[in-house]
Amino acid sequence: MRKYLSGSVVQARFSAEEARREELRRQRSRQHQETHKRKKRQVLTGLQSSIRVLRDEIRELETRHSSVWEVASEFFQHFQDGVKSVETQHSTAKDAEQRSFMWRVMAPDVTDGAVTGVEALLEAWRFVSQCFLHMDMKPVKLQNPAAHVLVAYTEGTVTIDEETLRLAFPHLVQHKRGSPLAAMLVGQQLVVHGSVQFEWDDARRLVTGVRWEMDLLTPLLELFGRLEDVSRVFEGALLTPDCRLSTGQAC
Repeated sequence: MRKYLSGSVVQARFSAEEARREELRRQRSRQHQETHKRKKRQVLTGLQSSIRVLRDEIRELETRHSSVWEVASEFFQHFQDGVKSVETQHSTAKDAEQRSFMWRVMAPDVTDGAVTGVEALLEAWRFVSQCFLHMDMKPVKLQNPAAHVLVAYTEGTVTIDEETLRLAFPHLVQHKRGSPLAAMLVGQQLVVHGSVQFEWDDARRLVTGVRWEMDLLTPLLELFGRLEDVSRVFEGALLTPDCRLSTGQAC
């Protein structure tokens, strides 16, 4: 014999089931909200962390950029006209300023790829400077080709006299074959382009490499008009076409 439930009982059971389902929906909603909030917190935390890292990187780059660019700017204040012989009180004072600057910003083992050390660099640059009656170099463009490298591109002039031939191109005055070329060179003011490359050490906050070059080849080719004559100028010269000491030559 079937038992029939009264309407009130059925209604009560239905209400209880609805209440249970509603509670489940609320629980799922709370879980969903908690999951959503947790993900938002994770995203926010990750974003804040990324921002901190980015700010640190920006500060590091700004510090590095500021430091090496300041060094480059000060370098040209001291070395725009090269390194002269210590002969007068003025040149002695300038020599002291140049040396002080170099020891302040350069690592003890700084190199140009050929010589190492502050004093060796100064002597090499002094020889190159003495080879010309007048030298004037100005930076025209700065570039960062790599993270720790700054290249200053330069433009300027050098003036050639008899002392230039004696020091840099002695073979032109020692042999009659070179006399016509020597005569053409004396008194010339060459417009030269070059570069100074600085390599920066973040850990030591010092310059570890500095390579100074000037293109002598192009203006001499314009002067003589023949590559054969330019080749003869540098054959046995104490300066290379990029205005550096020839390999094996002492300062």
